[in-house]
Amino acid sequence: MDYNKLNVFLEVVRSESVTAAAKVLHRTQSAISQSLHSLEQQLGTKLIEWEGKRLKLTRAGQAVFKTANNRMATINEELSTLLTSDKEVTGCIEIGVLQDHSTNIQQQLLKTIATFRSQHPSVTFNIHFGTSRQIEQALLDHKLDLGLLINFQERHRFHITAITQEEHLIVSSSKLGSVPTIKALLQADLIDIDETFTCLTPWIQKHDPTLIPALDNKHPAIIAPDFTAIKDLVLAHQGIAVLPKYLIEKELKTGKLIQLLPTKETLHVTLDLAIPRGRPLRLCEELFQEELTKQNNRI
Repeated sequence: MDYNKLNVFLEVVRSESVTAAAKVLHRTQSAISQSLHSLEQQLGTKLIEWEGKRLKLTRAGQAVFKTANNRMATINEELSTLLTSDKEVTGCIEIGVLQDHSTNIQQQLLKTIATFRSQHPSVTFNIHFGTSRQIEQALLDHKLDLGLLINFQERHRFHITAITQEEHLIVSSSKLGSVPTIKALLQADLIDIDETFTCLTPWIQKHDPTLIPALDNKHPAIIAPDFTAIKDLVLAHQGIAVLPKYLIEKELKTGKLIQLLPTKETLHVTLDLAIPRGRPLRLCEELFQEELTKQNNRI
């Protein structure tokens, strides 16, 4: 097995494009494409299909990516352990986290920090809360080292590692009732965590991207700081919102909340660990990224 070709495949999948992978690996696009083709020939199966510029993994591609990504992570972890076994790890990590206090990621993050500091007590953390767009900009401005966010504006400018995934539904109270179409939904009162509709935008983008300009011209009826507050506002008949399914399962069963447009495909929101491309990682950041990814794989 040519592990250089395998590494090229992993980077193309992570970057979601041949062009971005070529920049990261400092190779030409034709060299990247040739490497992918050679790997598929070597394995005797198609790994990637392209729908226009959109990358889609085949079933074999998904299996190869999962196995290779895990193996590479294990190798990197073992090498880091060898390199740091006789060396104290130090540094302060500035990390940006979504301001929503009801999401599961904060519990996971704090647990990971505790585990990490039990191994590396000289590493300290500053945790900053904000919206996805605020965290993204702070990363690009070099004010943060790592960020946990969704709904990127400039995804191609980051190295991205998926941390967790949640199923999100668009809901209203039973009193407000349902809406017949997405266009009608945009005419209703909407509740979100910021004025740019961080929660609703991925849902609209998934089901009817032509309506994004209409959403951009709209302002939320209410902006609330977290999902728990948004849930309470929806229950008080103040508007429509996108909420994680785990948070509203009881209310859906009792009929206090109803899922709107249920024939539409459910939105699975991925929360990612983001690091700006081209920025060298300090040892403490690299080890913490590995620990966070390792904790995620155990969930």
